[in-house]
Amino acid sequence: MESLPLVFLRIPPQYPNLRHAFNLSSSLFFLVGIFSLKWGLINLILNSVISYSLAHTLSRYKHMPWIVMAFAMSHLLCFHLRRLIHTTPSTSVEISGSLMVLIQRTTTYAWNVHDGCCTDAELQELQDHQKDNRVTHKPSLLAFLAYTLYFPAILVGPAFPYDAYASLVDDSLFETPRPRKLKLKGRRRAGYRRMVFGLFFLAIYAVWGGSADMSRLIDPAWQRNHTILRRILFVQKAGVITRFKYYAVWSISEGACIISGLGFNGYNAANGRTRWDRVRNIDVLSVELAQNIKELLDAWNMNTNIWLKTCVYLRITSRGKKPGFASTLFTFLTSAFWHGLPLGYYLTFVFGGFLQALGKMVRRNVRPFFIATDKQGEQIEQGKHLKYLYDVLSIITTQTLINFAVIPFLLLDWRDSVRGWNSVCWYGVVVVACAFAYFKGFGGVGRLQSRLQKQQRDDTLNDLLFDATPTSELRDRVGLDEELLTRDVDEMIQKLLSNGSLASREAADQIKDMSSDGKAITKAAVKDAVEGNRSGSGSGSDI
Repeated sequence: MESLPLVFLRIPPQYPNLRHAFNLSSSLFFLVGIFSLKWGLINLILNSVISYSLAHTLSRYKHMPWIVMAFAMSHLLCFHLRRLIHTTPSTSVEISGSLMVLIQRTTTYAWNVHDGCCTDAELQELQDHQKDNRVTHKPSLLAFLAYTLYFPAILVGPAFPYDAYASLVDDSLFETPRPRKLKLKGRRRAGYRRMVFGLFFLAIYAVWGGSADMSRLIDPAWQRNHTILRRILFVQKAGVITRFKYYAVWSISEGACIISGLGFNGYNAANGRTRWDRVRNIDVLSVELAQNIKELLDAWNMNTNIWLKTCVYLRITSRGKKPGFASTLFTFLTSAFWHGLPLGYYLTFVFGGFLQALGKMVRRNVRPFFIATDKQGEQIEQGKHLKYLYDVLSIITTQTLINFAVIPFLLLDWRDSVRGWNSVCWYGVVVVACAFAYFKGFGGVGRLQSRLQKQQRDDTLNDLLFDATPTSELRDRVGLDEELLTRDVDEMIQKLLSNGSLASREAADQIKDMSSDGKAITKAAVKDAVEGNRSGSGSGSDI
């Protein structure tokens, strides 16, 4: 497989049609010559041609991308139904996987064409990545077919926008101020490294994959020999090892794309070395050490996540509004439908939607209690141990919940999925339900926010009394109204009086007057008051 990407690069960019033709012939060789998927290849071409025609015939129609999406998903539905009716095993070689990847490309292309037809006013509302990937000129059908059937990524992806493929064909992808002789330095090394990386995980999965079969959870004999705790621990082991096969195939495919040149992503600004991560589909460390579901999903099947975000999540939200829980849930349902019809997919992705929403609430309302910062917002040394504790607990919780979530994804059947969750006492559902009940049902968010605001006010009032901070700045920093500010200053002064830090009530009143006037209460003023108390003067005249 290595030689074909190398031959592709040897074709002069002055002959783009020759590169397109070589690309298509290579895909035909794989699909028909090796895997005997002649009927599958016909369906891939059919889907591409119809999507191409719809995109350009209806390019001025604002709902054009959704029409292309509806057609593509309907076509995919036929294959999902066929798999479901004939109970095609997941290990069989057929065209559904390639069609799933192709649909990502055709629907992305439809949105890129739509963005390319925007008016100047609409263009200002697009995000940067949408502007960068706009298609403003209609490519030939040959070029489009070569894009959708790009041979290094024909089987398992990754997906990428048309602009990336077009720039690879004409060599503009490699345009750089550096000398031409350095243009592709490190390409083979980076590609081989990813392939070796993939083979490493493939070897691990080949050795231990059989011992990490989630179907053991629904085996009565296995259940009788394993306690609840051992079953939960098994889920963690099986979840990790199962991910290895995805690490393997995505890394090998990425390596092939890098060797063909598509992975080139410019130069590292720090050391000037070439970057080959344009089509990176997995970040293993970020997946395994993710502190919340969003971090994990951002690092998992990254190009599919980009597709879901750019073609679904951001598109179903009205302009001027931020995506909410409904957008998140709809996106997860779209992902489930794209994967297939077995209900296990829907259990996993709906549960994943709740996990992501819960992660946002925890990060917004709980995380600030574990992070101590100075006035500039920088983390201080005394608070780092709490941050480390939060990080470790977050990693463990995230991995435990995601491994629970994927049980239905691997078992697929509804009854098997329910039995699988039941064998581990529904621990993930219990955790999420209790957390949502606290945050939503019992006012947990309000109480946590009140405590956090009180903590922030106390910290800022301490700055007011001991660090020459004007109360006018205090009001702006914390957002206090006048009445609340006065009350909190009174509380702070009472604490100072009760522990003997202030010389007298008169001194406290003078500090209070300075606060109400919006002036700074300096360290020297408080120091004088404290020293006056120690000397027994009982006077606040020093302030």
